[in-house]
Amino acid sequence: VMLLRLRPAVLAGSAALLGVAGPLASFALRSTVITDYRIGITPSFDDFTSAHGLLEAARGLLLTGPYPVLTWLPFLLAGMAIGRLDLHATATRVRLAASGAVLAAASYAASLLLMGPLGGYRRIIAHLPDVTTPEQVDLAARSTAGLVPTTDPGFLLTTAGHSGAPLEIWATSGLAMLIIGVALIVADRVGVLLLPLSSIGALALTSYAGHIVVIYLLGLDGMIQLLTLYLYLPLLVLIGVTMLVTTVWRQLLGRGPLEWVLHKAGTAVGDLARS
Repeated sequence: VMLLRLRPAVLAGSAALLGVAGPLASFALRSTVITDYRIGITPSFDDFTSAHGLLEAARGLLLTGPYPVLTWLPFLLAGMAIGRLDLHATATRVRLAASGAVLAAASYAASLLLMGPLGGYRRIIAHLPDVTTPEQVDLAARSTAGLVPTTDPGFLLTTAGHSGAPLEIWATSGLAMLIIGVALIVADRVGVLLLPLSSIGALALTSYAGHIVVIYLLGLDGMIQLLTLYLYLPLLVLIGVTMLVTTVWRQLLGRGPLEWVLHKAGTAVGDLARS
């Protein structure tokens, strides 16, 4: 509720600060206090039937699970800041895209410098006998889904995707700003052509949940078999069906089902904040 009262500049500043503080705090906690955890564990229904289970679920959601809140909260704050801008104004869109490009370029350049010439890769490789190349370092960082590996502090300097390192959070936020700004500018000129893409964006949560249901129904073995036999064809079919379903739903019914639930919940919280 308190976040709803903050100005865009405060939200953006908080996102930038937490983009550094969150990964550092996560690294420190998982290196010293919370060491008995497994990466990628998500809460189950059984966890909510006991005090110990609730503690484990909370720890997973906040710190040790995939995409933990402590690491990924900056994206939420950045999104809230962008959403409060006057995105109908061309000048705002241009500034958003330009700022995002500068932020992303600076973050990637800083990481390249720190990991390359200044010895980040060499340090990690020297401390990890099973890792011998920069590519393996990046792969190790990507495999943690938002948890910076605690085997060496050098991992905090990477921009490997989904690593949850500070520069990766800044770089990804910058890319998102750039894409949003450019997409809004382009949409004014070819909006009809982008209708399927904008429909997925309008029903993003429903689309995401729908993909999870499809993967669950197929099973991991089924997905692997399909991808092995047909390479990217299953992915293209899934994208095409999603575009078709979301476009038809949006044109006929408007807001998606899960988006409707979030809208109602968000409106209730907003009313509470203003009261």
